[in-house]
Amino acid sequence: MRGAALCLACGDLAEGGETCACGVTRGAPQESTHGEGTKAEDAPSRPCCRGAHRCGAAAVGGLAVGVVQRACEAWGRATAAHPARAVVVVVAAVAVCSLGFLNLRSEWRHYHLWVPQDSLFAQMNAWRTKHFTQEPRTQVVLWHGAGGVLTAAAVQDMWRLHQRVAALEVTVGGQQVGWQDVCLRVPRPPGEGTNISVAVILEKVGAALGAAVSGTGPGLPSGLREELCGQVEAWPTRCLEHSLLGVWGEDAARIANLTDQQVLQDVNAAAALPPLGGVRRDGAGRVVVAASALHTWTTRVQTRHKLVLDHSSARRVDQAGLQWEEALVGEVQDVAGQGGVVRPLVGAAHSLGKAATDAVTRDLRWTAVGGVVVVVYVVATLPRPLLALLGLVVGVPLTLLAAYGLCAALAVPFSFLNAMLPVLVAGLGIDDMYVLAAAWEAVGEETGGVAERGGRALRRVGVAITLTSLTDVLAFLVGASTRLPGLRWFCLYAAAATACVFLLHVTLFVAALALHHRRREDSASRCVPPWGGVVRRGMARYAGVLLKPWMAPVVVAGALALAGGSAWAAAGLRQQFIQTEWFLPPSSDLHQMLQARHEQFPREGDHGYVYFANVTLPHDLPALTRLAAALRASPYVQSVGAWFLAFQDAVPPGVAPLSPPQFHEALSLFLHSPLGVRYTYDMEFAAPLRCRRAAPRVTAFRMHLQHRELRTMEEQRAALREVRRLVAEAPVGGFRGAWADAYSQWETGAMIGGEAVRGLALVVVMVGGVALAVVGAGRTAVLVVSSVVATLVQVAGVMRAWGLSINTVTAIALVMAAGLSVDYAAHIAHAFMSVSGTRRERVRAALVDMGPPVLHAGVSTLLAFAALAPCTTYLFTAYFRILTSVAALSLLQALLVLPVLLTLMGPATHHTTPQEDTSKPPTTPPNTAPCTTAPPHTTPTPATPSAATPTPHATSSPSHTAPSASTPSRSPPHPHVPPPPTPPITTHATTPWTSPCTTTASPP
Repeated sequence: MRGAALCLACGDLAEGGETCACGVTRGAPQESTHGEGTKAEDAPSRPCCRGAHRCGAAAVGGLAVGVVQRACEAWGRATAAHPARAVVVVVAAVAVCSLGFLNLRSEWRHYHLWVPQDSLFAQMNAWRTKHFTQEPRTQVVLWHGAGGVLTAAAVQDMWRLHQRVAALEVTVGGQQVGWQDVCLRVPRPPGEGTNISVAVILEKVGAALGAAVSGTGPGLPSGLREELCGQVEAWPTRCLEHSLLGVWGEDAARIANLTDQQVLQDVNAAAALPPLGGVRRDGAGRVVVAASALHTWTTRVQTRHKLVLDHSSARRVDQAGLQWEEALVGEVQDVAGQGGVVRPLVGAAHSLGKAATDAVTRDLRWTAVGGVVVVVYVVATLPRPLLALLGLVVGVPLTLLAAYGLCAALAVPFSFLNAMLPVLVAGLGIDDMYVLAAAWEAVGEETGGVAERGGRALRRVGVAITLTSLTDVLAFLVGASTRLPGLRWFCLYAAAATACVFLLHVTLFVAALALHHRRREDSASRCVPPWGGVVRRGMARYAGVLLKPWMAPVVVAGALALAGGSAWAAAGLRQQFIQTEWFLPPSSDLHQMLQARHEQFPREGDHGYVYFANVTLPHDLPALTRLAAALRASPYVQSVGAWFLAFQDAVPPGVAPLSPPQFHEALSLFLHSPLGVRYTYDMEFAAPLRCRRAAPRVTAFRMHLQHRELRTMEEQRAALREVRRLVAEAPVGGFRGAWADAYSQWETGAMIGGEAVRGLALVVVMVGGVALAVVGAGRTAVLVVSSVVATLVQVAGVMRAWGLSINTVTAIALVMAAGLSVDYAAHIAHAFMSVSGTRRERVRAALVDMGPPVLHAGVSTLLAFAALAPCTTYLFTAYFRILTSVAALSLLQALLVLPVLLTLMGPATHHTTPQEDTSKPPTTPPNTAPCTTAPPHTTPTPATPSAATPTPHATSSPSHTAPSASTPSRSPPHPHVPPPPTPPITTHATTPWTSPCTTTASPP
């Protein structure tokens, strides 16, 4: 048959059963294979002209594509054939997964979220929590005012709050609990209501011990112990409260009669300067102004009451003390609301965890607002608004229930970091909904029954949906390999949610499409958005402009400039520890209090401890003293304090060395004396400590450590290494280890940068591998990976410009960005690989048919993330800045940069039969058949393309364009040509399904 070109894949049977080589045209000149109007440089992109190279490049990829297409077609056909059954299966699967909620465990403690549990800090923290259970708790009020705090009126405001707190009571278990019940009691300082001399007591103890060592006495006589213990027990105590009021001994009469001048005079005459901030002095060094003052109340944990977990400190606290702390916060806020010369800002021991939780909960409402905005947008743009509403309102909650239940069943803890998952799931579900809706429209209504339509629709886009879903799941699983528990748990929840979107949400939406089709709502009461065709026509015009020859160098140059600028900005990203106040709204009292405390009070280094257990005492006292001296000599340590240093200073030098009995006798009296009582919370004993008995065996104790101010992360890491080295090398038996609250950040900060880089690199490699396996073309996979890398680099540049740093929160957002950045580029790349023609024709077809759903999906996702703009907490602010950037930049890469790169270096299609470009009229002359595919042992029959039915092949005028999905061809079959057998199914992710074998009838 002269004049007809047969496009045959490798090994296909030609006419008469003869095997034809790739690209060979039988019965026609070879140059006619490409048809008139085809540029020579575009010819190799046609599969008819690829030769043996086409066969080798597509072998593995083509097999993967075929497997995925057949699986998706079977999935879609089964779902559409029995939609009600599919819905029941989805609901049943969700119900089964929801049983996992019985095992749900939430985790809010920051030590368990941000610190690797196999780290030295985590091990030390677990040991500390077990052995030191009665840590004192400090409640802080910061006073500040425009006129300062050193005025009589300001001091009197402080006194009124002091009186209200002293009278504050709460009811716990039917009993009244007040400040005197929960406070930490300490001996009054000398001169405050006592005439007992500390020096006299210590002198008597030293004399008795000296006599015992020298052999001139029997040791510590019982009469002397009784006398000393009587004096110690008679020593008056008070609740530990520290404030500016201590200058006047909390004397109500003196405070009531103060003047401004007297306040300044008394403060400068005080033996120790009270806790003042923002201090200014005159030329003589006297304090003249103080902007703020601290007022603290210290409570103790009472183990006789019920213990509950405090998320701020990750420690257990008694219920009575916690209720009293909450009442204190309310009392201070009430005083602040009444107005005064100075205003109090309160921060109780539990306030940080509660305030952060409340702030995150308040910001969650903006995710709901984003959901409403997205619902409105999707309903307005999808051709079936009721189905769109069903997919979002029903599909998203079911997906979350299944994902959360599955992770809970696997004992994965739930944390507040999962607050972004509903927005993420909605974004992924919207992406699939737009693509599925476009495919359902593209296959038309005359492809057979509803089951056939569902199968063809899902076959067309199954590869793209599988590619994007698989890369998202694997990206989150790669992120779950991190050592940071909070990030790992979030990634596991996100991976489960992404998989459930793919399996459950897609099934539910296809079933809804089938049910909708059976009700014939699309023909009777269908509401089609009037701008659907406008977007498609606009995309066609956009493609025409983008494919102009002069656009390629402009786009490539712009992309390189943007990538270079972003890389330069990203190189300046700082790694920074998360500050406590970042998780609080800037307008909150606690945030203002913490900020003012950092700014107005002298900056000191972080406080830490060195813990010991099972140390041989008093044998190891000299080694402990040498360790303290070594730590004090470190350039990173400002001061060291410990009970054994104060004890050795109190005992006369001639007494040492002490025997074990002498040591325990003296230690008991020392810890009950006014000088040593403050160290009792630093020690644990094998039995209760009693004054009239020798001290029991010391099982554990700690040494205080005050660091210098360390400004850089390098200094902090060096300090951590130095302290741990000195402690490890100390010749002290038993257990020992250093701990500080700041060590959790210092240790985590040493790994967060490397963890982020490693995770993103693995995600990029994984995306390339999946794209190569599913798309089946190395160049396409490289281009998709390039789009992902470019997007991540640009997002990093935006982070620098927006004032963000590398930390645990932004690391989570970057993992989400890596998963989202591949979706839109993968859809365009797969659409390009699913059609035949020149590169420009295939790019045009991809943009016209897949561009609108990608654009709608990107805009809707961008709207969901943009709704987080009013959020006040750092968690949501960082998510907003990073995720809106990745949504916008991913669209830029998919709809601008990637199409241009595909026109320059895109590979051949992975299909063996070309399809006509639907984005422009055919360029083939009237008497030329551009491409005909013949089934084995059959003669190809000319036919015109039909977007609705594969069997009857209608004729068309050479001047007409190919039919689109919205206007399927209904031309009658050619009257002189019998209909050919049904051609094999050919998927097309971007254009309505057409008959693969097409010829143009000659004019009569």
